[in-house]
Amino acid sequence: MVEFYLNMCRDHPLLEYIEDPFFENDNTGYKLLKSSLEESFPGVKIGMQTIVRESRLEKIIDITRPMSAEEIE
Repeated sequence: MVEFYLNMCRDHPLLEYIEDPFFENDNTGYKLLKSSLEESFPGVKIGMQTIVRESRLEKIIDITRPMSAEEIE
């Protein structure tokens, strides 16, 4: 799929944004596409809402989780 998106960028030079290019849990594909685009097509941005939501949720859970006595001191 990464090669598909790179070909799209090459064939359509006005392309500036790719929304949800992979299945919601495909962090490896997202990272590979991101690094490939930064190298070959730095103007193209990727939007992937699921990763943003999950990372925010992890931060909220970490902030609101119960703390042990050792962590409080």
